[in-house]
Amino acid sequence: DLSFMSMSSATATPSSRPQPKAAVCVTGANGFIGTWLVKTLLESGYLTIHCSVFPGSSSSHLFSLLPSPSSSRLRIFEADLLDPAAISRAIDGCHGVFHVASPCTLDDPRDPQTELVDPAVKGTMNVLEASKKHGVRRLLLTSSISAMVPNPSWDPNLPLDESSWTDLDYCRSRQVPSLPLPLTFDFLQFHTGVGYTINKG
Repeated sequence: DLSFMSMSSATATPSSRPQPKAAVCVTGANGFIGTWLVKTLLESGYLTIHCSVFPGSSSSHLFSLLPSPSSSRLRIFEADLLDPAAISRAIDGCHGVFHVASPCTLDDPRDPQTELVDPAVKGTMNVLEASKKHGVRRLLLTSSISAMVPNPSWDPNLPLDESSWTDLDYCRSRQVPSLPLPLTFDFLQFHTGVGYTINKG
């Protein structure tokens, strides 16, 4: 409502003033998707955004998204996904979490387990545990394209869409790790009050 947004605080009544949106955390906030997400959250009126970034990586461009250089709406937390304490600090005080961070490389990894699988799987578990610990109400988990491993048996003439699920048997035959989904379900099974909505790459 543009007319409402243009009202000054002097003329708006207490009941009509927009309520500030609760703090949220974005992991991988300085990445391509994370940056656009932070921009969207700022434009949507979120007053406090905890930006979790990999230690030593640049996050200065995020402050260019702020309407004022002196604004304190962004808080930067350096946190390795494999560091539970650092992840916990980033999520503490947040109502919602957007887990966007994920290991990514354009080169063939020398050690896929250490470079890709552990940060993706154990890192996600650290985010889930911290979110549970701090009473996070909503968590949005984005995945990588690896969650939809192409299968030679798929019809090449059909488009890939929401119905294109990874074939776990094919992954096992190719020695592709297929552990994350069972781990997620195990977490939900043993933590009451945590709900599962949908899983898709």
